[in-house]
Amino acid sequence: MVYTKKNVALIFGGEGPERHISELSAKNILRAIDRERFSVFPIYISPSGDWLMLEDGAPLDSGTPTYPVRLDGKSGFFVNGELLPVDVALPVLHGSYGEDGRVQGALDTAHISYVGCGVGASAVCADKVFTKIIAEHLGIPVADWVCAVDLGANEARALAERRLPYPMFIKPAELGSSIGAAVAENAEGFEAAYAEAKRYSDKILIEKRLSVACEVECAFLELGGQELYLASGTAHTDGEFYSFGAKYKGEKALKISHGAAQVGKRAEIARYARKLGEAIGLRHIARIDFFLTEDDGIYFNEINTIPGMTDSSLYPAMTEDMGLSRGEFINQLLDEAAV
Repeated sequence: MVYTKKNVALIFGGEGPERHISELSAKNILRAIDRERFSVFPIYISPSGDWLMLEDGAPLDSGTPTYPVRLDGKSGFFVNGELLPVDVALPVLHGSYGEDGRVQGALDTAHISYVGCGVGASAVCADKVFTKIIAEHLGIPVADWVCAVDLGANEARALAERRLPYPMFIKPAELGSSIGAAVAENAEGFEAAYAEAKRYSDKILIEKRLSVACEVECAFLELGGQELYLASGTAHTDGEFYSFGAKYKGEKALKISHGAAQVGKRAEIARYARKLGEAIGLRHIARIDFFLTEDDGIYFNEINTIPGMTDSSLYPAMTEDMGLSRGEFINQLLDEAAV
């Protein structure tokens, strides 16, 4: 089959602390994109916020300054004094300054189509407090929680202790990858965990720590007008905190699971995920994470609107479990999202 090539802007990096995960995801996505169908233009957002267009495979510091723009009725990226027309953008940005709707807003303003959730859904899902409120409104169980905004450690601890028992789980409300997150076993541990979270945000989510048997990840994928939800990804943590190292350094067992004992639970998790996705307005791609506790309880955790695509990420494996060849969903999303 002969294709008319479409121009793809692959946007990765970012100002936030999860930029290294973005770089790893982008490498895998570059390998997955069909070059007979798409011409790829990598755009790297540096830690200082500069947008740089790279030659494919070039070092990150060798890019040419660029930015999204609409000129004379055409949309694309302005580079070297000219407009490079773009059919579709693919943001591969994790966490703040990318997954939270800011980059999506820039693309919308320039009338550039892109894969993934829009500004509103991206912003809501990036804030764990907002998603907890929505889940509770929908009748979906969440761990007991409080939110501390612009509070010192003593004020935050007093607030939390009025509502929650120890141990508590403390994390920035607007970050993922377990960055800045820690468990507080007691008042002394609270101060240290809170100080770590405050390094990244002034809005801190404090939760009752659950007795977790495993984490169950539900893949959301919208293709051909169909919205698919499959809760087949499992992270076995042995009741421990699912840390950055566990997620990205292979320290815990991540797998696709269809255990008969959990079929009913996974179906219920998929139903919860669909309720959340429809209420928030998820689009194209997302991952919705839940806890399965030792007493068989199901608790919503968080939503990632740009799931990780690293070698240790479960999302690509879950799409294979949907019957797609590995990485092919990227090409289909690009086709469908392109102008």
